[in-house]
Amino acid sequence: MHEYRAQYTFVFVGIAILLVTLTFLRTSRGQISLPHLPHNSENQISIVHTSNTTEDTNGNASFPQAVALSAKALMARPLATDLTKVPKIFHQFWSEPELPAKFDAWTANCRAKNPDWEWVLWNVNDSLELVEDFVPWFLPTYHKLDEENVVYRADILRNMFMHIFGGVYADLDTDCLQGWDSLIKEYREPGYRQVYTARMGTNDAHSNSIPNAWMASTPGHPFWLLPLEYLEKHMGGDQQPEAITGPGALKACIDDEYLKKYRWDDKALDLHYAASGWRSLFQIDPALQNSSEDTQKTTVQTSAQTLTILPQWEVFPYAWTEDGISVRPWCSTQKETFNATRCKELLAVEAWGSHAISYFSHSWGGESDMDKVGMTEEEKEAEKKTKEGVEKEDERSKKMGVSFKDASGRASQEKNDVLTATAASTSGSSLTSASIPTAMLPTPGFDYEEDD
Repeated sequence: MHEYRAQYTFVFVGIAILLVTLTFLRTSRGQISLPHLPHNSENQISIVHTSNTTEDTNGNASFPQAVALSAKALMARPLATDLTKVPKIFHQFWSEPELPAKFDAWTANCRAKNPDWEWVLWNVNDSLELVEDFVPWFLPTYHKLDEENVVYRADILRNMFMHIFGGVYADLDTDCLQGWDSLIKEYREPGYRQVYTARMGTNDAHSNSIPNAWMASTPGHPFWLLPLEYLEKHMGGDQQPEAITGPGALKACIDDEYLKKYRWDDKALDLHYAASGWRSLFQIDPALQNSSEDTQKTTVQTSAQTLTILPQWEVFPYAWTEDGISVRPWCSTQKETFNATRCKELLAVEAWGSHAISYFSHSWGGESDMDKVGMTEEEKEAEKKTKEGVEKEDERSKKMGVSFKDASGRASQEKNDVLTATAASTSGSSLTSASIPTAMLPTPGFDYEEDD
């Protein structure tokens, strides 16, 4: 009898230990912090420049991000020898080594969207060393640039980043919606040296319709010589940065130089590069124009080159020009009513498959064309009317139980219509070889009509 009682006691103790263990494991599992992306609040994220994770306000690692790489470390590396692939280097620039807090959330989000990339934050001191070491022939021009207005140098330097190292450049007020890998893959021309720029708005003739707020490139592309030469030719006088180093200059280099002189003649651009101050940086041999991609692994050789202008929805769904008047109250950081979430809803960026959005905060100060947009009486009246129309649309949607997904649905259908029509008009040719005709592009978002 005592033997059976001892056995039962042993069984009960074992069951009790098992129950306690299971309870402990369940409780512990409930305390594990699962990875999460930050919300809109700026103070929820602190940038950790020496790690590939970000931290929340409690110091807990929350998600992987692009590893910070110092400019000096990048400049110390050997130059790329494969000139047909975009390296995973994400460049940004600020005048000082530390970023203002207002850029933290956007920068952290872009790094989180590209966790296997490297992130380089350039500053004025790093950039001077870059010019001295890699572009010494340009130093006299660089020193002539207005030191009081750093935007001239910030503009011209990004062209150097693209040529010397390649990768992606984006202004600090760029909010990433997807990773750069999928964007590059979608528009890549395999085996080509390739420059990527992007359209803003539907008016091709606008001088700022190809902003330099975002760009990407394979290393060593000769196109990036043209903006430096353009500045040398147009310096002097009281010209604004947009015209001689910014989007106006970039568009002029594409329209008046690249498309007219070099679009169909790879050898001509390579020969022009070979006669420039950059000729010793990448050894260009025009005789190798038809080399296969497989032969370009160990020596710097050239292949055919191209320049791609991405459609407006990819990087610049918000336009600070006339196309953006209807959403400016929510998409312009210059407005008290700025609301990034609302802006993206109205632009239907998810339906369009946008990879990024730039809010054009014009963080450098001073006056530019952006400050003048919407300041005329006619545009003020148009903005007021649009805002009243949106409020009326909001009220109507609430009554009907309709959300902004309806706008997204319309935008998605419009995008499909554009792609279908473009494919038909180009007889099946690749959409990546040229920009989609902007006359066929609708404005993302919703259409507002007055009630009868």
